[in-house]
Amino acid sequence: MKFLGELVAATGGTARIGNFSIGAGESQQGDVLVLNGNADLYGRLSGNLVTVEGDITLHPGSYVSGSVLAYGGQVHQAGGQVTGEIN
Repeated sequence: MKFLGELVAATGGTARIGNFSIGAGESQQGDVLVLNGNADLYGRLSGNLVTVEGDITLHPGSYVSGSVLAYGGQVHQAGGQVTGEIN
């Protein structure tokens, strides 16, 4: 995921409007951009996770092999693991 001024390119990843989740026992590859919605992680994400105007909740057992950023929201650390930065 690259930030280009005010534009965001989600090359090789997923972008969506609205809520997003990865269930327990599930995994997803690639960066994820969530606009105007919350992200709930119970499973594994191999990439970065960014929300714009939404919260990120890292539930017990979740794992992100990248960084998480909640722009205009909050990151709730409820027991998940993140290998990168949390902002």
